[in-house]
Amino acid sequence: MARKSRKNSEKDDIYIKIYKTAIYARLSREAQKIETIENQIEYVKSYIEKRPHFQLVDTYADNGYTGTNFNRPEFQRLMEDLRNRKIDCIIVKDLSRFAREHIGAGDYLNNIFPFLGVRFIAINDDYDNINIKPEEYFLASFKNLAHSHFASETSRKVAMAKRSLQEQGKFIGNRAKFGYSIDPNDCHKLIINEEQAAVIREIFTRAADGERISSIHKDITSRENAVFKSNVQFVFRILRDEIYIGTLIQRTTMTSFYKNEEMQKVPKSEQLRFENAVPAIISMELWNKARQVIEERKANRKRKAPQGSDEP
Repeated sequence: MARKSRKNSEKDDIYIKIYKTAIYARLSREAQKIETIENQIEYVKSYIEKRPHFQLVDTYADNGYTGTNFNRPEFQRLMEDLRNRKIDCIIVKDLSRFAREHIGAGDYLNNIFPFLGVRFIAINDDYDNINIKPEEYFLASFKNLAHSHFASETSRKVAMAKRSLQEQGKFIGNRAKFGYSIDPNDCHKLIINEEQAAVIREIFTRAADGERISSIHKDITSRENAVFKSNVQFVFRILRDEIYIGTLIQRTTMTSFYKNEEMQKVPKSEQLRFENAVPAIISMELWNKARQVIEERKANRKRKAPQGSDEP
């Protein structure tokens, strides 16, 4: 076999480009139940380690973010580093980790990354824009469209399942309100947390006796073993919450996991209300007495000083 001359060998080495490589990983809130972002990152790292022309510079991980838009902090940091030429190659596990919004994803893959001279690799989709063929542009676009459709359908099914449980009067939150715990045997059922419930009863009793809310808050939170350390607004919310007389009110806010919209308040007429759906912590008599005192104080304050304090 003819041996390469040293001169030719050195010439070949000149054309071996070393890429300043970034790992990008993303995981939505729903996917966190079946996958970890750490495993996703390790998967891409193992790919890089076998290929010496990729020099890992940084890892960018958006954990708990939807792929249906690009308003993600780590993605934005990645784009800033691309513009500053810190990175010239991005490697992801697959196209769905990069994005599930086909129009925006196509713009990045077909226009933005080529313009910036950035190599983009999606391992499981066998996508590498440095060697891409014309027909593969269509394949990538089709996959992005499929990912977008999947995200939309998943969001719709999750919303339907939640709505069904809500209409049955079942609790669907991730965290119980102060005074309650989620039943370890049934995640859609609340049980009384006796330590916290004692504080709830004290708050309502003292409010019903005419004590000012700021005074109640100051006393309870100053104790050595205070059950809560939140601000006075926390006590205001407790005194307005009908859950403590056993009424479960759900669908008070709504959003879209797919579009990653901000929470929006649902009008009271459209909220779901179920009396005696959870164990009551206080009696209806105590609730009515406390509310009467609070409303009378508010009325008196308005008569005396319309621009005065907001405290009940």
